Amino acid sequence: MDSELMASAIAQADGNTLTLPAGFDLNLFADADEPTQFAAQHATIVAITALGEQDLTNSYQAVAISQLPESASVDIALSNFAAGILNQVRLQLGTTTLTLSKGAVDFARDISLAYQQDQWQIVRHADHDLATISSVASQYGLPADRNYYENVSAGYLTSTTKPTLASLKQGIYETIMDMLFADGDLNFGHTLSLIGYVGHQQTPSTSEYLGVSVDAMGQIHLLLVPNQKIEQSNKFDVSPVMVPTTAELLANQDVATTSTTTTKATNPSTQQPGSGTGKTVTLSSPARAKQPATRKLASSAPASLQGITPKVTTNQAKGAEKQVTSNRQRATQLPQTNENTTRNLISSLIGWLMTTMAVLLGLKRYRQEN
Repeated sequence: MDSELMASAIAQADGNTLTLPAGFDLNLFADADEPTQFAAQHATIVAITALGEQDLTNSYQAVAISQLPESASVDIALSNFAAGILNQVRLQLGTTTLTLSKGAVDFARDISLAYQQDQWQIVRHADHDLATISSVASQYGLPADRNYYENVSAGYLTSTTKPTLASLKQGIYETIMDMLFADGDLNFGHTLSLIGYVGHQQTPSTSEYLGVSVDAMGQIHLLLVPNQKIEQSNKFDVSPVMVPTTAELLANQDVATTSTTTTKATNPSTQQPGSGTGKTVTLSSPARAKQPATRKLASSAPASLQGITPKVTTNQAKGAEKQVTSNRQRATQLPQTNENTTRNLISSLIGWLMTTMAVLLGLKRYRQEN
Protein backbone atom coordinates (compact mmCIF):
# COMPACT_ATOMS: atom_id res chain seq x y z
CA MET A 1 0.00 0.00 0.00
CA ASP A 2 1.41 3.36 -1.08
CA SER A 3 1.78 5.51 2.04
CA GLU A 4 1.89 8.76 0.06
CA LEU A 5 -1.36 7.94 -1.76
CA MET A 6 -2.97 7.01 1.54
CA ALA A 7 -1.88 10.28 3.12
CA SER A 8 -3.32 12.13 0.13
CA ALA A 9 -6.63 10.28 0.44
CA ILE A 10 -6.87 11.11 4.15
CA ALA A 11 -6.20 14.76 3.36
CA GLN A 12 -8.99 14.68 0.75
CA ALA A 13 -11.31 13.41 3.46
CA ASP A 14 -10.50 16.30 5.82
CA GLY A 15 -8.46 13.97 7.99
CA ASN A 16 -11.27 11.43 8.36
CA THR A 17 -10.13 7.84 8.12
CA LEU A 18 -11.79 4.52 7.38
CA THR A 19 -10.01 1.32 8.32
CA LEU A 20 -11.14 -2.10 7.16
CA PRO A 21 -11.34 -4.82 9.83
CA ALA A 22 -9.13 -7.89 9.77
CA GLY A 23 -10.42 -10.38 7.23
CA PHE A 24 -12.12 -7.74 5.09
CA ASP A 25 -10.20 -8.36 1.88
CA LEU A 26 -10.85 -9.45 -1.69
CA ASN A 27 -10.68 -13.11 -0.68
CA LEU A 28 -13.76 -12.55 1.46
CA PHE A 29 -15.72 -11.74 -1.69
CA ALA A 30 -13.93 -14.16 -4.01
CA ASP A 31 -17.13 -16.12 -4.69
CA ALA A 32 -19.39 -13.12 -5.24
CA ASP A 33 -20.08 -14.20 -8.81
CA GLU A 34 -20.93 -17.76 -7.69
CA PRO A 35 -24.35 -17.35 -6.05
CA THR A 36 -24.48 -20.73 -4.30
CA GLN A 37 -21.03 -20.49 -2.73
CA PHE A 38 -21.53 -16.81 -1.88
CA ALA A 39 -24.82 -17.55 -0.12
CA ALA A 40 -23.14 -20.26 1.94
CA GLN A 41 -20.61 -17.71 3.21
CA HIS A 42 -23.18 -15.01 3.92
CA ALA A 43 -23.13 -15.27 7.73
CA THR A 44 -19.33 -15.20 7.82
CA ILE A 45 -19.16 -12.13 5.60
CA VAL A 46 -21.79 -10.36 7.71
CA ALA A 47 -19.80 -11.05 10.88
CA ILE A 48 -16.48 -9.86 9.44
CA THR A 49 -17.79 -6.72 7.74
CA ALA A 50 -19.74 -5.73 10.87
CA LEU A 51 -16.45 -5.39 12.74
CA GLY A 52 -15.85 -2.22 10.76
CA GLU A 53 -18.66 -0.46 12.60
CA GLN A 54 -17.23 -1.54 15.95
CA ASP A 55 -13.92 0.20 15.23
CA LEU A 56 -14.19 3.46 17.16
CA THR A 57 -11.71 5.14 14.82
CA ASN A 58 -14.26 4.76 12.01
CA SER A 59 -16.21 7.80 13.07
CA TYR A 60 -16.81 11.08 11.28
CA GLN A 61 -14.77 13.95 12.64
CA ALA A 62 -16.61 17.14 11.79
CA VAL A 63 -14.96 20.14 10.26
CA ALA A 64 -16.33 23.27 11.90
CA ILE A 65 -18.32 24.70 9.00
CA SER A 66 -21.68 26.02 10.15
CA GLN A 67 -23.07 26.99 6.77
CA LEU A 68 -23.72 25.70 3.27
CA PRO A 69 -21.95 27.74 0.59
CA GLU A 70 -24.10 28.98 -2.30
CA SER A 71 -21.86 27.53 -4.98
CA ALA A 72 -21.98 24.94 -7.73
CA SER A 73 -18.58 23.82 -6.48
CA VAL A 74 -20.19 22.19 -3.44
CA ASP A 75 -20.71 19.04 -5.52
CA ILE A 76 -17.00 19.01 -6.35
CA ALA A 77 -16.11 19.37 -2.67
CA LEU A 78 -18.46 16.53 -1.70
CA SER A 79 -17.14 14.30 -4.50
CA ASN A 80 -13.57 15.00 -3.40
CA PHE A 81 -14.44 14.12 0.20
CA ALA A 82 -16.14 10.84 -0.82
CA ALA A 83 -13.19 9.94 -3.07
CA GLY A 84 -10.86 10.44 -0.13
CA ILE A 85 -12.86 7.99 2.01
CA LEU A 86 -13.35 5.38 -0.71
CA ASN A 87 -9.77 5.55 -1.94
CA GLN A 88 -8.56 4.71 1.55
CA VAL A 89 -10.66 1.55 1.27
CA ARG A 90 -9.45 0.74 -2.23
CA LEU A 91 -5.81 1.31 -1.34
CA GLN A 92 -6.18 -1.17 1.52
CA LEU A 93 -7.67 -3.70 -0.92
CA GLY A 94 -5.45 -2.96 -3.91
CA THR A 95 -8.33 -2.13 -6.29
CA THR A 96 -8.55 0.74 -8.78
CA THR A 97 -8.70 4.09 -7.04
CA LEU A 98 -11.36 6.66 -7.92
CA THR A 99 -10.71 9.84 -9.86
CA LEU A 100 -12.71 13.06 -9.93
CA SER A 101 -13.64 14.23 -13.41
CA LYS A 102 -15.89 16.93 -14.79
CA GLY A 103 -18.04 14.34 -16.52
CA ALA A 104 -18.64 12.33 -13.35
CA VAL A 105 -19.48 15.37 -11.21
CA ASP A 106 -21.83 16.72 -13.88
CA PHE A 107 -23.40 13.27 -14.27
CA ALA A 108 -24.11 13.08 -10.52
CA ARG A 109 -25.47 16.62 -10.46
CA ASP A 110 -27.83 15.99 -13.38
CA ILE A 111 -29.08 12.74 -11.81
CA SER A 112 -29.70 14.62 -8.55
CA LEU A 113 -31.61 17.40 -10.29
CA ALA A 114 -33.72 14.90 -12.23
CA TYR A 115 -34.67 13.10 -9.00
CA GLN A 116 -35.65 16.49 -7.64
CA GLN A 117 -37.77 17.24 -10.69
CA ASP A 118 -39.51 13.86 -10.50
CA GLN A 119 -39.86 14.15 -6.72
CA TRP A 120 -38.55 10.60 -6.71
CA GLN A 121 -38.15 9.45 -3.12
CA ILE A 122 -36.51 6.06 -2.79
CA VAL A 123 -38.34 5.40 0.47
CA ARG A 124 -41.67 5.72 -1.35
CA HIS A 125 -40.77 3.95 -4.61
CA ALA A 126 -38.42 1.29 -3.22
CA ASP A 127 -36.25 1.69 -6.30
CA HIS A 128 -33.86 3.92 -8.15
CA ASP A 129 -35.39 6.35 -10.64
CA LEU A 130 -34.34 4.00 -13.42
CA ALA A 131 -35.91 6.05 -16.22
CA THR A 132 -33.92 9.09 -15.11
CA ILE A 133 -30.67 7.15 -14.83
CA SER A 134 -31.13 5.71 -18.33
CA SER A 135 -32.06 9.08 -19.81
CA VAL A 136 -29.13 10.95 -18.27
CA ALA A 137 -26.64 8.13 -18.92
CA SER A 138 -27.43 8.21 -22.63
CA GLN A 139 -26.72 11.95 -22.68
CA TYR A 140 -23.27 11.21 -21.30
CA GLY A 141 -22.46 8.50 -23.82
CA LEU A 142 -22.91 5.68 -21.29
CA PRO A 143 -24.88 2.41 -21.59
CA ALA A 144 -28.50 3.09 -20.68
CA ASP A 145 -29.97 -0.41 -20.57
CA ARG A 146 -29.69 -0.65 -16.77
CA ASN A 147 -28.29 1.06 -13.71
CA TYR A 148 -24.56 0.40 -13.68
CA TYR A 149 -23.65 3.52 -11.77
CA GLU A 150 -25.70 4.70 -8.82
CA ASN A 151 -25.56 3.96 -5.13
CA VAL A 152 -28.09 6.14 -3.31
CA SER A 153 -29.19 6.59 0.29
CA ALA A 154 -31.86 8.46 2.22
CA GLY A 155 -32.24 9.51 5.86
CA TYR A 156 -28.58 10.27 6.54
CA LEU A 157 -28.76 14.03 6.97
CA THR A 158 -29.21 15.42 10.45
CA SER A 159 -31.20 18.28 8.90
CA THR A 160 -32.76 18.71 5.48
CA THR A 161 -33.90 22.28 6.15
CA LYS A 162 -30.61 23.78 7.34
CA PRO A 163 -27.80 21.57 6.07
CA THR A 164 -24.19 22.57 6.41
CA LEU A 165 -21.16 21.43 4.48
CA ALA A 166 -20.13 19.45 7.55
CA SER A 167 -23.53 17.72 7.88
CA LEU A 168 -23.49 16.75 4.19
CA LYS A 169 -20.04 15.23 4.58
CA GLN A 170 -21.17 13.38 7.69
CA GLY A 171 -24.12 11.96 5.74
CA ILE A 172 -21.76 10.78 3.00
CA TYR A 173 -19.35 9.25 5.50
CA GLU A 174 -22.07 7.33 7.32
CA THR A 175 -23.69 6.23 4.06
CA ILE A 176 -20.37 4.72 2.98
CA MET A 177 -19.91 3.11 6.40
CA ASP A 178 -23.24 1.32 6.23
CA MET A 179 -22.81 0.31 2.60
CA LEU A 180 -19.48 -1.29 3.48
CA PHE A 181 -20.16 -2.74 6.92
CA ALA A 182 -23.95 -3.29 7.16
CA ASP A 183 -25.01 -4.41 3.71
CA GLY A 184 -25.70 -8.09 4.32
CA ASP A 185 -29.46 -7.64 3.96
CA LEU A 186 -28.78 -6.45 0.41
CA ASN A 187 -26.38 -9.29 -0.38
CA PHE A 188 -23.45 -6.83 -0.27
CA GLY A 189 -24.45 -5.11 -3.52
CA HIS A 190 -23.35 -1.68 -2.29
CA THR A 191 -20.18 -3.14 -0.79
CA LEU A 192 -19.08 -4.80 -4.03
CA SER A 193 -19.71 -1.61 -5.98
CA LEU A 194 -17.84 0.70 -3.62
CA ILE A 195 -14.76 -1.52 -3.18
CA GLY A 196 -14.31 -1.88 -6.94
CA TYR A 197 -15.04 -5.61 -7.06
CA VAL A 198 -14.34 -7.27 -10.40
CA GLY A 199 -15.85 -10.62 -11.36
CA HIS A 200 -13.67 -13.60 -12.30
CA GLN A 201 -14.34 -13.18 -16.01
CA GLN A 202 -13.96 -9.40 -16.07
CA THR A 203 -11.00 -7.14 -16.66
CA PRO A 204 -10.37 -4.48 -13.98
CA SER A 205 -10.92 -0.92 -15.11
CA THR A 206 -7.79 1.16 -15.64
CA SER A 207 -9.63 4.13 -14.21
CA GLU A 208 -12.96 4.79 -12.51
CA TYR A 209 -14.64 8.16 -12.04
CA LEU A 210 -16.70 9.38 -9.09
CA GLY A 211 -19.30 12.09 -8.76
CA VAL A 212 -21.44 12.87 -5.70
CA SER A 213 -24.46 15.10 -5.29
CA VAL A 214 -27.24 15.58 -2.74
CA ASP A 215 -30.73 16.26 -4.06
CA ALA A 216 -33.40 18.58 -2.66
CA MET A 217 -34.98 15.74 -0.66
CA GLY A 218 -31.75 14.93 1.17
CA GLN A 219 -30.90 11.82 -0.86
CA ILE A 220 -27.20 11.19 -1.40
CA HIS A 221 -26.20 10.04 -4.89
CA LEU A 222 -22.84 8.35 -5.46
CA LEU A 223 -22.17 7.77 -9.16
CA LEU A 224 -19.27 5.50 -10.19
CA VAL A 225 -18.30 5.21 -13.86
CA PRO A 226 -15.59 2.71 -14.93
CA ASN A 227 -13.73 3.77 -18.06
CA GLN A 228 -15.03 0.68 -19.93
CA LYS A 229 -18.55 2.10 -19.71
CA ILE A 230 -17.69 5.28 -21.60
CA GLU A 231 -18.93 4.49 -25.10
CA GLN A 232 -18.81 8.05 -26.47
CA SER A 233 -15.82 9.88 -25.11
CA ASN A 234 -16.96 13.19 -26.62
CA LYS A 235 -19.94 13.17 -24.21
CA PHE A 236 -18.17 12.20 -20.98
CA ASP A 237 -15.46 14.65 -19.96
CA VAL A 238 -12.69 12.83 -18.08
CA SER A 239 -10.67 15.99 -17.53
CA PRO A 240 -9.89 16.68 -13.86
CA VAL A 241 -11.76 19.30 -11.88
CA MET A 242 -10.28 21.98 -9.68
CA VAL A 243 -11.23 21.27 -6.07
CA PRO A 244 -12.14 24.44 -4.17
CA THR A 245 -10.62 25.17 -0.81
CA THR A 246 -12.90 25.64 2.17
CA ALA A 247 -12.08 29.35 2.13
CA GLU A 248 -13.11 29.59 -1.52
CA LEU A 249 -16.38 27.81 -0.84
CA LEU A 250 -17.24 29.98 2.13
CA ALA A 251 -16.46 33.06 0.08
CA ASN A 252 -19.01 31.73 -2.45
CA GLN A 253 -16.31 31.51 -5.10
CA ASP A 254 -17.36 29.17 -7.86
CA VAL A 255 -14.31 27.30 -9.09
CA ALA A 256 -16.09 25.07 -11.60
CA THR A 257 -18.25 27.62 -13.40
CA THR A 258 -18.75 31.35 -13.67
CA SER A 259 -22.43 31.00 -12.77
CA THR A 260 -23.42 30.95 -9.10
CA THR A 261 -27.16 31.33 -9.53
CA THR A 262 -29.53 28.77 -8.12
CA THR A 263 -30.58 26.39 -10.87
CA LYS A 264 -34.01 24.78 -10.94
CA ALA A 265 -34.39 21.21 -12.13
CA THR A 266 -34.87 20.91 -15.85
CA ASN A 267 -36.28 18.16 -17.98
CA PRO A 268 -33.46 15.61 -18.30
CA SER A 269 -34.68 14.64 -21.76
CA THR A 270 -33.98 18.15 -23.08
CA GLN A 271 -31.22 19.42 -20.81
CA GLN A 272 -27.65 19.37 -22.07
CA PRO A 273 -25.14 17.27 -20.11
CA GLY A 274 -23.52 19.34 -17.40
CA SER A 275 -26.00 22.18 -17.70
CA GLY A 276 -27.36 21.65 -14.20
CA THR A 277 -24.94 24.03 -12.57
CA GLY A 278 -25.60 26.28 -9.63
CA LYS A 279 -26.68 25.52 -6.10
CA THR A 280 -27.91 21.94 -6.02
CA VAL A 281 -28.62 21.42 -2.34
CA THR A 282 -31.73 23.54 -1.85
CA LEU A 283 -33.17 21.09 0.63
CA SER A 284 -35.72 23.40 2.19
CA SER A 285 -37.78 23.92 -0.97
CA PRO A 286 -37.68 21.01 -3.42
CA ALA A 287 -39.07 21.65 -6.87
CA ARG A 288 -42.37 19.99 -7.78
CA ALA A 289 -42.42 17.18 -10.30
CA LYS A 290 -43.16 18.22 -13.87
CA GLN A 291 -42.91 14.84 -15.54
CA PRO A 292 -45.99 12.57 -15.73
CA ALA A 293 -46.04 9.57 -13.45
CA THR A 294 -45.85 7.26 -16.45
CA ARG A 295 -42.24 8.32 -16.96
CA LYS A 296 -41.24 6.49 -13.82
CA LEU A 297 -40.40 2.83 -14.11
CA ALA A 298 -41.88 0.27 -11.79
CA SER A 299 -39.61 -1.42 -9.28
CA SER A 300 -37.45 -3.99 -10.97
CA ALA A 301 -34.48 -6.18 -10.22
CA PRO A 302 -31.27 -4.22 -9.69
CA ALA A 303 -28.58 -4.21 -12.34
CA SER A 304 -26.04 -7.02 -12.28
CA LEU A 305 -22.50 -6.50 -11.18
CA GLN A 306 -20.50 -7.18 -14.33
CA GLY A 307 -23.57 -9.05 -15.55
CA ILE A 308 -23.35 -11.66 -12.78
CA THR A 309 -24.22 -10.48 -9.29
CA PRO A 310 -26.00 -7.34 -8.07
CA LYS A 311 -23.88 -4.25 -8.61
CA VAL A 312 -26.23 -1.59 -7.36
CA THR A 313 -28.90 -2.55 -4.91
CA THR A 314 -32.23 -0.80 -4.88
CA ASN A 315 -32.51 1.67 -2.08
CA GLN A 316 -35.52 1.77 0.19
CA ALA A 317 -35.08 2.99 3.72
CA LYS A 318 -36.26 0.52 6.35
CA GLY A 319 -39.72 2.03 6.61
CA ALA A 320 -40.68 5.68 6.29
CA GLU A 321 -39.16 6.47 9.69
CA LYS A 322 -35.42 6.78 10.10
CA GLN A 323 -33.93 3.79 11.85
CA VAL A 324 -30.86 4.29 13.97
CA THR A 325 -28.38 1.52 14.76
CA SER A 326 -25.39 2.30 16.99
CA ASN A 327 -26.17 6.01 16.65
CA ARG A 328 -25.93 5.71 12.87
CA GLN A 329 -28.85 5.83 10.45
CA ARG A 330 -29.01 2.66 8.40
CA ALA A 331 -28.38 2.36 4.69
CA THR A 332 -31.28 1.88 2.36
CA GLN A 333 -32.41 -1.47 1.09
CA LEU A 334 -34.47 -3.51 -1.31
CA PRO A 335 -38.06 -4.35 -0.39
CA GLN A 336 -37.81 -7.66 1.40
CA THR A 337 -39.84 -10.65 0.18
CA ASN A 338 -37.86 -13.27 1.99
CA GLU A 339 -38.83 -16.38 3.93
CA ASN A 340 -39.38 -14.46 7.16
CA THR A 341 -41.87 -12.13 5.48
CA THR A 342 -43.85 -15.09 4.15
CA ARG A 343 -43.80 -16.79 7.53
CA ASN A 344 -45.09 -13.64 9.23
CA LEU A 345 -47.90 -13.31 6.69
CA ILE A 346 -49.02 -16.91 7.28
CA SER A 347 -48.94 -16.40 11.04
CA SER A 348 -51.09 -13.27 10.69
CA LEU A 349 -53.64 -15.12 8.57
CA ILE A 350 -53.85 -18.02 11.01
CA GLY A 351 -54.34 -15.58 13.89
CA TRP A 352 -57.10 -13.78 12.01
CA LEU A 353 -58.88 -17.08 11.23
CA MET A 354 -58.70 -18.25 14.85
CA THR A 355 -60.07 -14.93 16.08
CA THR A 356 -62.93 -15.06 13.58
CA MET A 357 -63.81 -18.65 14.55
CA ALA A 358 -63.84 -17.73 18.23
CA VAL A 359 -66.23 -14.85 17.59
CA LEU A 360 -68.56 -17.05 15.52
CA LEU A 361 -68.60 -19.79 18.18
CA GLY A 362 -69.35 -17.20 20.84
CA LEU A 363 -72.33 -15.87 18.86
CA LYS A 364 -73.65 -19.39 18.33
CA ARG A 365 -73.51 -20.19 22.04
CA TYR A 366 -75.16 -16.88 22.88
CA ARG A 367 -78.07 -17.62 20.55
CA GLN A 368 -78.47 -21.14 21.97
CA GLU A 369 -78.58 -19.89 25.54
CA ASN A 370 -81.13 -17.22 24.66
